Amino acid sequence: MKTKQSSLLSSVSIFSLMTFISRIFGFIRDIVIASVFGANYLVDAFSVAFKIPNFMRRLVAEGAFTQAFLPILSEYQKTRSELEIKQFTGRVGGTLAGATFTIAVIGMLCAPILVSIFAPGFFNDESADRYFYATNFLRVTFPYLFFISLTAYYGAILNAYGYYAAPAFAPVWLNISMILGALYLSGFFEVSIWGLVWGVCIAGIAQFIFLLFFIYQKGLLPKFRLKLNDPGVIRILGAMVPALLGVSVAQLNLMMDTIFASFLVSGSVSWLYYSDRLVNFPLGIMGVALSTVTITKLSRSYASKSGKMFSSILHWSTQMTLLSSIPSMFGLAFLASPILLTLFFRGNFTEFDVLMTSKSLVMFSFGLPAFMLVKILASAFYAQKDYKTPVKVGMIAILVNFVLNLILIKPLAHAGLALSTSIAGYVNAILLLVNLRKTSIYLEYRYWNIFISKMLISALVMGGWLYAWSPEYDIWMSYSNLEKICQLLYLICSSVVMYTIALIICGFRYADIKGEVEH
Repeated sequence: MKTKQSSLLSSVSIFSLMTFISRIFGFIRDIVIASVFGANYLVDAFSVAFKIPNFMRRLVAEGAFTQAFLPILSEYQKTRSELEIKQFTGRVGGTLAGATFTIAVIGMLCAPILVSIFAPGFFNDESADRYFYATNFLRVTFPYLFFISLTAYYGAILNAYGYYAAPAFAPVWLNISMILGALYLSGFFEVSIWGLVWGVCIAGIAQFIFLLFFIYQKGLLPKFRLKLNDPGVIRILGAMVPALLGVSVAQLNLMMDTIFASFLVSGSVSWLYYSDRLVNFPLGIMGVALSTVTITKLSRSYASKSGKMFSSILHWSTQMTLLSSIPSMFGLAFLASPILLTLFFRGNFTEFDVLMTSKSLVMFSFGLPAFMLVKILASAFYAQKDYKTPVKVGMIAILVNFVLNLILIKPLAHAGLALSTSIAGYVNAILLLVNLRKTSIYLEYRYWNIFISKMLISALVMGGWLYAWSPEYDIWMSYSNLEKICQLLYLICSSVVMYTIALIICGFRYADIKGEVEH
């Protein structure tokens, strides 16, 4: 098991490092957007125009498609020749390309309808400016779906063969394109934010070309063939239908938040966007990295009919998720305002925007452990080709989010929407775990109580440190930009050290994460 642990840790570390680089560029991107454009009706319109194709990308390409494709590809790797595998991946690629191209064209033609569905409050604005710009922006951003879907397809193939670095690095080109669009392309337009919109479209092409080069270099480039009656394609299409909902509950809940926020004051959609972006930093670095590696490893172990190995991988991933998500939750909650003041408080992003965004950031951070756990636990079902259970659980979570949105939107406004999503995340995670424990392939872990106790005590120590040493809001406001950066880095680094020391004092060692299971 030690070798397997090392392999898992190595794969996750590579993916996390590349994702970390991407997220750093993502931070720079958001700082640029906040500084240049602020939080107003144009940014609200852009957020919706970017979220719709990005939502469909996560729903179809990186969500349902990847979860359906990887287990079947792993099965082919065990039982088929390289020629058969290439034929299979080529037919899958041809089908995906044809489907996403059609969706992109329809999306461009039906942009007004889509904006009315995903942001109905825009249509009811007195000036209807948000609706007008969101509709026109969407016609430019929708082709992004086609290119990024093929990027996800190439990334899934590379992951299946153990190449994690390039797919994890690819989003860097999205951030670079959007930064350049905001800073340089914007000067060519009367409404400057159009530069950012075109940056999204260019980003899809850049990411596609980047991974096309790598997959060609590895000798894995398939030849696209449209053959809908291929048995493997039929299996993937059949698996994608239920997986569409199961893998994308978090995205559906966030889109639901956008729909509700469109009825609130101008800026609400932007405040949710910025806070969601900050929560996605730890979620992307560890959550996505762990789930991407986990689904590949679990699919292989299930195909090999190794129940003990399956459980050991799942336990290792779950423990690593908790070890990283719990302190991240405390860090984001205690440092919400300082992070926003340091990163975004400049240009058109006002102090009022900081206060409003911090409210939703605190509420989103509460759900971070649940968001990360859902990715891992859902992967365990998809690796077994069980798509129905996550769908049933996901429908319950979405219903919970909808009801809570109705209840909390009036007293808490946009922050209530964020809190609803977090609570729904825990409902999703708990129900997935309950159902997973009923399966015969899941074997009980021996030391959960000890592990959780050590982790929670250490996280509380870290939280106490942040509470005691974080300067008051007025003091943060008085700092220069350099002082804010230095103080924030000090608090982040010192809290990580405190968390690590507390873990060691509690007797925790990495060797404790053995994934030992009951026979």
